[in-house]
Amino acid sequence: MNTFANTPEDKKSKFQEQFTRITKTPELLAKLCSDIQKVGMPDYYPSYMILHGIGAFTGNPHEGALLKDFDAPKVWTELQKTISTARYEV
Repeated sequence: MNTFANTPEDKKSKFQEQFTRITKTPELLAKLCSDIQKVGMPDYYPSYMILHGIGAFTGNPHEGALLKDFDAPKVWTELQKTISTARYEV
């Protein structure tokens, strides 16, 4: 992952500190989860992820990129349950 590749070290460090603080503080984590729930489930085609995944090197990256019977609302609900009860080791 190169998400933070061009980010200065001091900013990476500050981000990590805040992320750790939020995930280790139940009230802050609950607020984050509430905010994410308000934003709602993504409803876009994940073209960037597909075009930069392993499929980009093995033929047509769009072919078979998404699961045919994927139940997005069910997965969204499960992710929210998992994240809201998780204890992060960062």
